[in-house]
Amino acid sequence: MGTGRPGSRFAIRTAMLVLLVGGALMDAQPAHADLSAAVKIYKKGDYTHAFQDFLALARLGQPLAQLKVAYMYYAGQGVRQSDIHAYAWAALAAENGEAKGRKLAKELLPALAPGSRKIAGWITAAYTPEAFDQTLLPTLRKGQDRVPRPAGPRANHGRWAYSAQQWTA
Repeated sequence: MGTGRPGSRFAIRTAMLVLLVGGALMDAQPAHADLSAAVKIYKKGDYTHAFQDFLALARLGQPLAQLKVAYMYYAGQGVRQSDIHAYAWAALAAENGEAKGRKLAKELLPALAPGSRKIAGWITAAYTPEAFDQTLLPTLRKGQDRVPRPAGPRANHGRWAYSAQQWTA
């Protein structure tokens, strides 16, 4: 049917998708606006809703939200009180440059049971800078000619894997 090369239909669809997503992102508010909204909700005393908003931002790597999640776990505001979760999020906030996170983690550490640091690392492992780098910027290992396929319902579908030549072309 098409008169162009076999991949041209895919290229046109991809270009249209990029333009559509790019336009939507230009109108989107930055994460800081969502952080401000979460702070306002928190100040009104709606801790459950505020915790959900802070947690969503914390999972995206926002250090201030990570710190707020740690404080809310520590105080049991909008969530069941948990020193280990508080420590996990405070340590992650500290890893992302939040000085108050370092202070809170240091304060909580002596009260934790042996082995808790390891468990805390598991809690936030998917949200570390290294995890984001691996997810967003996968690298080829020596001898690999394809980027690893993501897990999930479409993981076995052939469109997910790209050869090294396609990434550099």
